[in-house]
Amino acid sequence: MADKSESKGEMTTPVQLISSRDAWKAFETHQQKIGELHLRKLFTEDPKRGDRFAIEAAGISLDYSKNRITQAWPAAPNSRSNDKSQ
Repeated sequence: MADKSESKGEMTTPVQLISSRDAWKAFETHQQKIGELHLRKLFTEDPKRGDRFAIEAAGISLDYSKNRITQAWPAAPNSRSNDKSQ
């Protein structure tokens, strides 16, 4: 049975697995480096972590200081606009 999009003559875009994207590979590399870090150590090394990794806008607060991220992660190619593998 033919796909509906084929029967209408529409073109389809091939789907790329997320794990093959540059951003995903950067995430995996970052995770390997910090996967064993304990949050206690991260807070000890950076007493202002709670302030630096928190944002507030439109009355909504987001505190991501309690995640295993470092200052290096936000600079990683983590958005589709920076991902050359699209």
